[in-house]
Amino acid sequence: MSGLEYATDSGYQAIQPGSYSITTTAQEGQNALFDPPTESFSAGNYYTVAITGLVVPAEEAAEDENNEGFMGWLNNLFGGDGNRDALAITATTYQDEVRRDVRNDDAQAADGAQEPVDTRVRIIDAAPGSPAFDVVVITAEGERNVIANDMTYGDDSGTQTLDQNITGMELTAADSEAVAVDL
Repeated sequence: MSGLEYATDSGYQAIQPGSYSITTTAQEGQNALFDPPTESFSAGNYYTVAITGLVVPAEEAAEDENNEGFMGWLNNLFGGDGNRDALAITATTYQDEVRRDVRNDDAQAADGAQEPVDTRVRIIDAAPGSPAFDVVVITAEGERNVIANDMTYGDDSGTQTLDQNITGMELTAADSEAVAVDL
């Protein structure tokens, strides 16, 4: 697959089950941006491969080979395993939960009516350097419930079922009611 840009989504692509090396380059013909992981994909499952992190522009990296300037200051600023910055670009594979609601198939066949379907949500913090946050849902009665707490870069909340009476969702500073984004 080629030509994907930041914040784009390819949609699900059909592939043969097996193991694949996930490689990413900034432009055609360049070296890989990270050591490619090998991922196994099983038949009948859906997956999301997210490429996240920060890419150092090649000209800035070349100017700062000895890590003495700004790029050296940034190196390992946010932690890491000693060999790479925690915010360095990487690939992460998530097995998605994709379900078809057979109740609706049966109901539609019987009388054309649609039964309510569970709403599922998964929160992934893919924003390098972002402060910790919570995701809060608001019910029709005004009740606020935290569904993802203290999320930091790389965290995955897993999929969760939302009540049908949810009327809003907010991103707040961790352990706070200060709303950063009204979703």
